[in-house]
Amino acid sequence: MKRVHLLFYSILVSLTAYAQLDAPAAYQVYEGNNLWNKQKGDTAYVFADVAYIRDYPDTDANLLDSLTHGTMLLIASDGYNPRTIRGYKAPWHDVQYKKDGALKTGFIWLGLLALERQTDDYGNPFIHGLLR
Repeated sequence: MKRVHLLFYSILVSLTAYAQLDAPAAYQVYEGNNLWNKQKGDTAYVFADVAYIRDYPDTDANLLDSLTHGTMLLIASDGYNPRTIRGYKAPWHDVQYKKDGALKTGFIWLGLLALERQTDDYGNPFIHGLLR
């Protein structure tokens, strides 16, 4: 009888431990810290040679556009669906940007953006970021 109780208890404990592995929501809000520390309303700059804008926050999403190094963006949302890409964990953000005279929107992974932008005494801009 003790063996039956012990077996039942073991099965119950193992089932509750695995019950915590639920799939995330489609737009899981990211509230963690990251190196970029970008918030809704902040200006950001593309650091990658080419950064893809997507229709929802995931690498499987459709490509809407591509932006080149130095393009200015406005962070238009809180972070969503954090992903580890190139060894960095960062969220996706809804962004706004101008291209060919039109205001466009889409999602970008924060790891493609510069950590900061500085201007020297002569007005030359410098952006800093992480490659790998």
